[in-house]
Amino acid sequence: MQQKQEQDQLNLKQLVKSDNFCVMPFTHQYVTTTGRVNLCCIADYGNDLGEVSDLKEQWSSPEIVQVRERMLADKPEPRCMLCYEQGKGSDRVSHNTRYAKQYPDLQLNAHTGNNMWHAPEWLDLRPGRLCNLKCRMCFSDVSSSIYDELKAHQHLTDIVADHPRVITDWLEDPIALESVKQLIPHVRVIKLAGGEPLFMPGVLKLLRWMVDNNHTDTHLDITTNGTRLQGKTFKLLEKFNHIDIQFSMCGTEQTNDYIRSGAEWKQLQSAYSSYIEMTNCRVNIMATVQLYNIFNIHKLIDFWISKGQHGFMLFNIVNYPQALSIDLLDKRGRELASSTLADFEKFFGTEARLSHIQDRLQQKPPDNLQELRQQWVQRTCALDLVREESVSELHPMLKEYIEQWA
Repeated sequence: MQQKQEQDQLNLKQLVKSDNFCVMPFTHQYVTTTGRVNLCCIADYGNDLGEVSDLKEQWSSPEIVQVRERMLADKPEPRCMLCYEQGKGSDRVSHNTRYAKQYPDLQLNAHTGNNMWHAPEWLDLRPGRLCNLKCRMCFSDVSSSIYDELKAHQHLTDIVADHPRVITDWLEDPIALESVKQLIPHVRVIKLAGGEPLFMPGVLKLLRWMVDNNHTDTHLDITTNGTRLQGKTFKLLEKFNHIDIQFSMCGTEQTNDYIRSGAEWKQLQSAYSSYIEMTNCRVNIMATVQLYNIFNIHKLIDFWISKGQHGFMLFNIVNYPQALSIDLLDKRGRELASSTLADFEKFFGTEARLSHIQDRLQQKPPDNLQELRQQWVQRTCALDLVREESVSELHPMLKEYIEQWA
């Protein structure tokens, strides 16, 4: 078996430009908020790799081996169609490029994934949906606050195409927690997201265990909404050697607070300042680009520049729900959005994906444009009524769209 595995090994350089290859199944392991193992956070959720149990054993399961075999042969993986469709702007291309630069001599094979760690290089864990915010582009499997809102206002479920179900924070399960602990000595990076991971008891248990067992050299990559800053959690983070904070912001002031319902811009500014003062921490801003903020996203870039351009900015374009996508913009809206961002491209490399926004603004609108616009109006107005908010206050163009697309 060992001889066969060695024969099957291919160098990353041989694969990175293949049409169907992605380095992620060879270097990364992902668990959803519902406790399901999958290829990554945007792979087909309807065809995952099973419920989380023994992650070390699942790393070499027959299902993942088959995925790797297809990719080594440059055959398309059905779970990865979204990335294939996104082309150069996809996470697949981004991660392939990064790994080829960082580990150019990495050998990959179907059974162990790679020859360097024989395990995932990084774990991407979404330990549950506990969250205090109700972001417009989010859904109930990822936010307990949205789950509560949908249960209280059941007429919203069909409007937002989200039917809440009962799930548990899987990291609270002792078996799952032990499975994660067993992998920690072998991985270089642990990514924690949610939900809001810094509110989750299971995450705090894991961080305490890592501190108590001298795993503080493990690189933490934490996506946070910035609302949990004080107390035991912050003190635990100070004990780790290297942390990347992915600070979720979708705009400044009212734009951010509207999209990320429950957030307060003044408090987020204070939290951002506190994080960038931590000596063990690099703070990055992650912005989710959508119809609600496309005309104001340049103000967030201004904010980042005014704070000293700490870390990097990363722009993720909403693909789902499709009715929130910038694909819905009319010609005038596309031209306005493009012009407001044009002067900022000099601040960013390709990894920031600002150029992908510009590319998207030049693409042909979807065939069901009118239907999607009507969905946007219905969804927006329904949530505005429940949350006592108004999209018309964000930008004059959005006010026009509400009136024109109804």
